[in-house]
Amino acid sequence: KMHILIEENQLTYKVLSYLNPTKRAESDYNGFGIRNLQKRLDLIYRDKYELTIDVEKDLYVAKLMLKELN
Repeated sequence: KMHILIEENQLTYKVLSYLNPTKRAESDYNGFGIRNLQKRLDLIYRDKYELTIDVEKDLYVAKLMLKELN
């Protein structure tokens, strides 16, 4: 499930994905994709973004907010 919201000068993009109980534990993953994404966001948006990734019940929830868009 994806949600996109644009209000004034801010874009919010939220992705919900069900956890797969047959996959390995989160600590088994190396996280290269997340680190690469954060590096790219830092290069492009500097301090004008916020990225959060959480687990809520049986869902992964990733939320990206881009601020001060013109």
